Amino acid sequence: MDSKKAVTRKVLVVEDDSLLRRDLADILRLEGYKVTAVKTGLQGLQALSNADPPPSVIVSDVRMGEIPQDSFVTEVRSRKTWRHIPFVFLTGSKLPEDPSKRPTTMREVFLKKPFEIKDLLTAIEQFLSPARTA
Repeated sequence: MDSKKAVTRKVLVVEDDSLLRRDLADILRLEGYKVTAVKTGLQGLQALSNADPPPSVIVSDVRMGEIPQDSFVTEVRSRKTWRHIPFVFLTGSKLPEDPSKRPTTMREVFLKKPFEIKDLLTAIEQFLSPARTA
């Protein structure tokens, strides 16, 4: 794998469940991604601040303890250098049916827990395909 491709395959995982966080990181690494995995949204913001370049995709739990998920997303979207980063949201709750609560951009996908790993990988890869990034 050339270095340019390696840089474009970075994933930030933000998940408070330690077992799921570890498993996601292990699986994504086995699939060839460079992974940073953190427990909280605040740690996620710190990881983004320290990343150069930023990750290609953020995989994030919907429910986070110290800051609400929408605050994490709002903070990411408010920064010019991060606003392009797509999200794959993981939720244990019912997926929103109200159209106003659905993703407003093509840069967000929701997966309901428990989810199939192939669905997660497909969601991530859709954001990394040359047609989507061109």
